[in-house]
Amino acid sequence: MKTETLSLTKDVLPQAGTLLAQRHQRHRLQFPGLPSRFEQVDVATKAVTKLFEKKSALGYAAFRNGEMLDYLLGDCSNEPWGRCGWVRLPGSALDEKVSTKILQDLYVKLWR
Repeated sequence: MKTETLSLTKDVLPQAGTLLAQRHQRHRLQFPGLPSRFEQVDVATKAVTKLFEKKSALGYAAFRNGEMLDYLLGDCSNEPWGRCGWVRLPGSALDEKVSTKILQDLYVKLWR
């Protein structure tokens, strides 16, 4: 099956929020002290949307058969020491059924 990498757009942010909520659920199994609110899809979607709306935001998502497998959302800035890229905590989530290798393609696109 072919994986398609596309620019992250506003209309797919709910899918990204779902992936983020699922990621947070998995993390809370190992770290129960994490806040539970980010397991809620609407809260997770708001966190992703807030990052997406930053002026310097840039993001990509991987899809297979129309289903989002992963997304990576960051922002760039030019600092005195050079160009910098940041991926904040809500800026990435991966479907638990996919290999982390898929992240490589998104990182390459994001920081080119």
